[in-house]
Amino acid sequence: MEKYTVMAEGKDRLDVMNRIATLYLQKRIQVETFEYNRTAPEQGAYRITCLSERKDVIERLVNQISNIVEIKRAYYTM
Repeated sequence: MEKYTVMAEGKDRLDVMNRIATLYLQKRIQVETFEYNRTAPEQGAYRITCLSERKDVIERLVNQISNIVEIKRAYYTM
């Protein structure tokens, strides 16, 4: 299993965090950490460290996260 870090920047809202967490649950991806940092008024950064065997699953997940209206940008690193 590979360790990935997914980063997303967007609005400071609890429902955004809930939608991101739901995507991980639906894909059955093991989450190690889920962090949130406020970067500006009503803006924040989400950082999720997870484990997955397949890179394409993470790529699709990041694509789905970036399709959330309140998310400005999402990307991942290994």
